[in-house]
Amino acid sequence: MRILSLSYVVITFIISVSLASCGWRTVRGNGEIVTTNRNERDFKSVKTGGSFDVYLTQGDNYEIKITGDENLLQYVETRVENGVLRIRHRKGVNLRPTEDMKVYITAPRFAEVSLAGSGKIVAETNLTSDSKIKFSIAGSGDILMKDVNAPQVAVNIAGSGKAEATGATRDIDIDVAGSGDVIMKNLKAENAKVVIAGSGNVWLYASMKLDVRVAGGGDIHYYGSPTDIKSKLAGSGNLIKEE
Repeated sequence: MRILSLSYVVITFIISVSLASCGWRTVRGNGEIVTTNRNERDFKSVKTGGSFDVYLTQGDNYEIKITGDENLLQYVETRVENGVLRIRHRKGVNLRPTEDMKVYITAPRFAEVSLAGSGKIVAETNLTSDSKIKFSIAGSGDILMKDVNAPQVAVNIAGSGKAEATGATRDIDIDVAGSGDVIMKNLKAENAKVVIAGSGNVWLYASMKLDVRVAGGGDIHYYGSPTDIKSKLAGSGNLIKEE
């Protein structure tokens, strides 16, 4: 036990020295939870970096609210670049909040929703679009969508995150690199294309066409009765028909 405790101290010291040498400083939350408004507008996509919990609402107006420790909100950066709302921690600062920081976003449209890190993005309303909607995860975060209605849906996961959605679409394109899971069995698609490189698993629905490629141990579980099925499996992965 003494050896384990000593090892923990040494590892903690090394991490602290490493952060300090890189110019990082740690700021701890003061426990006073407040909500502030941000004024960014005219965006159609959202990209977050960090450990935020983000809640989306599709509505007529733009609104951004951030809830967290009063002394940490100044280190949360929000800006719009080429129609993309970017949310991240200020560089050089390691935030230690007393509770999860939450971001509430309302916008007329969401063309792309992207998460880099360990947080989550949750849709609190249906997401509707007359063009493609894309969901992306880099890391261990989760994207949880309600009724998605769009002609095309794309899902990309790099890491161990999870993406889940319901709704309807004509075409769905899923790409998983790593151990992430995609749960789209309640997103009714006509045509589905899936590529897995790794051990990630996919659950989906396709009524007409299904094109799958697996390199690794990932399984694809499909619902519906597509008449045109193409599969290329390299590794221990399986294509499984579900009822």
